[in-house]
Amino acid sequence: MTRSPRVALVGTLDTKGVEYAWTADRLRLLGAEVVLVDVGVGAHSGSADVTAAETARAAGAELEVLRSRGDRGAAMSAMGEGAAAVLERLRADGGLDGVLALAGSGGSSIAARAVRDLPVGLPKMLV
Repeated sequence: MTRSPRVALVGTLDTKGVEYAWTADRLRLLGAEVVLVDVGVGAHSGSADVTAAETARAAGAELEVLRSRGDRGAAMSAMGEGAAAVLERLRADGGLDGVLALAGSGGSSIAARAVRDLPVGLPKMLV
């Protein structure tokens, strides 16, 4: 039995939650399984398959600490590292067929780090 393609959406749900929800719905309508990975450090609404707190922990950080420090650069670095670890875990489990990110400047930096070490040939798109 063939499984549906699994696409990871990597995004800052604190600022682009509506856009990610819409994109996830469209991908699901096309038959893809979607894994929504939240990399935002602000207050969020909506749901993610991998929460921002889980993404931070994957980098060895705590989301509340990142928020309280107010250091955007450190937060972006930690979330990029965490997202990279999450994506690698999905890939190693045999369940990652592509990555998509819809981002501004901060989210683009995070997403670029997140996909940097994934193998050539695995589709990655940053919009």
